[in-house]
Amino acid sequence: MRKLLLLLIIITLNSCGSASRLQGSATSNNWYAVEMRPSQITYNGNTIYTKRLNDNEYIIVYYDESLEDDARYYQNKLWESYGWTIGDTMTASAYASKPRVSTLHISIKRGVAVYLNPESEFSVYRVELIKD
Repeated sequence: MRKLLLLLIIITLNSCGSASRLQGSATSNNWYAVEMRPSQITYNGNTIYTKRLNDNEYIIVYYDESLEDDARYYQNKLWESYGWTIGDTMTASAYASKPRVSTLHISIKRGVAVYLNPESEFSVYRVELIKD
């Protein structure tokens, strides 16, 4: 019984932590990673991801063609947050890592999400914060 109670507490705290990490990207330049299959990605403007942050706010992520002009800028910002320097060539610091592929990287503060597919291509999506 104690193990079951402990397991429920851990699961509850873990799920709350997920929303708080995502909400933290609203005030910082951090990215929140969400694993997604390529078949879940669309380019028709439909919502591809929704997450409730708290009782009064949630986010939606959808494709917005108007972001295409700035797509490379946002991809560079994502890589820079992982410790890479973008210039004529990409250089990594000693502590650099790579963003995960098949993952939607969300930045509420920037209002965008970058999806890196398994073929190392990327696409940029609009992120909207909706208040109930």
